This record gives sequence, C-alpha cells and structure tokens, in this order.
Amino acid sequence: MAKHTKTVRHHSRALVRVPTIKPIVIRSTKIVKAAKRHGRRVGGKLIAGVDVKKIIGGGALGFIKKNFPNIPHLPGIGQNGTVAAIAYVLRGKVPYAEDVMNAAVVIASYQFMATGTVEGGDYVAGQF
Repeated sequence: MAKHTKTVRHHSRALVRVPTIKPIVIRSTKIVKAAKRHGRRVGGKLIAGVDVKKIIGGGALGFIKKNFPNIPHLPGIGQNGTVAAIAYVLRGKVPYAEDVMNAAVVIASYQFMATGTVEGGDYVAGQF
C-alpha cells in the first residue's frame, strides 16, 4: 500500500455580491405642452385693416342724425359733439354706444379742423 499523505482540502469561497450603490437620479416633472389654441378674432376685418366696429359706429351716427334731425346741441361742441357726449354717458349700458361715440368724435374733430366750425354750433375757431 502506498503511503497515505495528508490531503489538503481547499475550501471554496462562496461568491458574495456586494450591493452597489445606485446613482441618484433627480427627475423633474414631465413637461406636457398644452394644445395650441388659435386666437379668436374679435370684430373681424371687412376691408384691409378697417374695423367693422368703426363702420357700425359711423352708420349708427348717420342713422341717429337722419331720424332725429333736431338734436339739441351744446355750445362749442355742436351736434356731433353732443351725440358723442350722450354716447359717452351711455357707453356701458347701450350696445355700440362706444362705437357711436368714436365716430361722432372723429367727425366733429374733422369738421372743426377743416372748416374752423362744428355743425350746429356757433363757435368759430379763434373767437370767444
């Protein structure tokens, strides 16, 4: 028989997984784009750059002057200025009153600058 030698036993080591540290991820909330809303036109444009409201105001001023020819006038501002003053007072209560006011002011100022007087008024520019 052969000589018995000491056998060396090797102990196997179990593989141990060391937990790795996960990277810190900071996430912002997802940005959700709102659906595009197309702007709504107010008043609209009838003729290249002309507001329809101004046309309505001018037509309403003509209608008022045609149906009420004896509108009293205030001295100095004339008939159109008086219509503008009345429309200014009624602008929050009556629809299109502000448009009538704008048209009346434009026409009164045009008459005053073109002729020096206003329609229905006794005031002449430069005289007091």
